[in-house]
Amino acid sequence: MYHIFFLNDDSESDSGWVNKVTETLNLLEYSSGCITDDFNSKQSNSVFGNIEEKIEQSAIFAFVISQNSEKSKKFRHLLENTVLLVIQSENDKPMLPILLDNTTMPNCLLNIQPLIASGSRKKWWPKLMSVVEMHCSSSSSEESDEDLKALQEQINVTLTTKSKRKQEKFRKTVSQSGKIQSTSVVVTNTSLYKRMWG
Repeated sequence: MYHIFFLNDDSESDSGWVNKVTETLNLLEYSSGCITDDFNSKQSNSVFGNIEEKIEQSAIFAFVISQNSEKSKKFRHLLENTVLLVIQSENDKPMLPILLDNTTMPNCLLNIQPLIASGSRKKWWPKLMSVVEMHCSSSSSEESDEDLKALQEQINVTLTTKSKRKQEKFRKTVSQSGKIQSTSVVVTNTSLYKRMWG
């Protein structure tokens, strides 16, 4: 599970900004989960297949909105479809619009509180970290819940196996007891026959 996935325009300035953020997060031991992709897909998956994979694999989806992305029809198309895919996904994945420069919120994100990342980094970095920390802890708790469920299933299987063994042992005991009783009856009847007719 990735901690945070950044969707950004592939311009040099936007990619550079995201790379600096992910590098810093990686230094803070988020290296297992801070990734970015401009979706110039050269992979076997389609662009939207790639997006769907990232949605499944990420705890947070961050959209980097800048003056460059505002001018890019390609990015707007990707953004609108990605937001739609996130909303339609089974898991309720949090979306974080990050506004660079003096940009306006895209219509598809109007109902979501953005992070204003313009001006001094000291102002917006703590807010970004609080979002990352909050959703990383919730993601960890989900993983813990899954571990507990797996453990409970394992316990149930073990108990079922032991129960089956006990039932089998009981059947064998009853079966052997029946054989002993049958033998006893045969022996008794044979002794009685000898006394009467011997």
